[in-house]
Amino acid sequence: MIVKLTNINGQTKNNTQWGKNITHIAKKEGNVLCSNQVIHYYEDEYLAVFANPRHCNFSKDNMQMWEFVPNKKVNGDALKSACKSGTTIKQVPIPNITRDQRVEIGIKCVLAVSKDKKWIIWANNWLNKKDRTKNAAWAAAGAAYAANAADAADAATYAAYAAAYAANAADAADAADAADAAYAADAAWAAARAANIKLDIISIIHQVIGK
Repeated sequence: MIVKLTNINGQTKNNTQWGKNITHIAKKEGNVLCSNQVIHYYEDEYLAVFANPRHCNFSKDNMQMWEFVPNKKVNGDALKSACKSGTTIKQVPIPNITRDQRVEIGIKCVLAVSKDKKWIIWANNWLNKKDRTKNAAWAAAGAAYAANAADAADAATYAAYAAAYAANAADAADAADAADAAYAADAAWAAARAANIKLDIISIIHQVIGK
C-alpha cells in the first residue's frame, strides 16, 4: 500500500493539512527530494514505519498513516518517493516493527554490499542469535567505521550501532537504534547503486516481518 505519514493532527511540514480525500500540489519547479518542490510518500506501509525515525521521526503517539495516491512519481531514493501532487484517501492502521526486526533489516541490507569479512562474521552471528552482545556490536561498528568512508562501510557501521543500542534491553534508545537501522539501509542502497547491485529494501522488510 502506498502511504503518507502525518502528525496526529494530519499535518506535515509548514502545517500542511492533510485529511480524507485532500489533495496538495507542489507548485515550485523542480523535483529535488527533501524540498518544497515535491510531496513525499512511501511505497509500502512497513517501509514508512521503518524509515520514519530517519525522516519525520513522529512518535507513536503523534503519527497518522494515510492511504495515498500520488499523481506521478518524479523522484525517490532508498526509502522515500516523491510526486508533484497527491491525495490522502483515508487513515489506515499503523503496523509495528520491533527493535530486533529493525536491526535485522539493517543488517540484511548491508550484507548485500559489505565485503568486510569480520563484519560479515559478526552479522551472521547476530542473525543466528549466536552473539547479540553489546560489546560485539560496538566492536563491529568500530571496525567498520575505521575501514573507510565508503557507503558500504557507513552502512555496516550504522547497522552495528543499531544492534549495540538494541542489545541493552534496559536502554530507552528506541529512537537511536531505529534511526541507525534506517541509516544503514539507506547507505547500503547507495553502495548497491554504485556497485550496480539490486537492493530491494521492501522485500527484505517483508521477509523479516513475515508478511
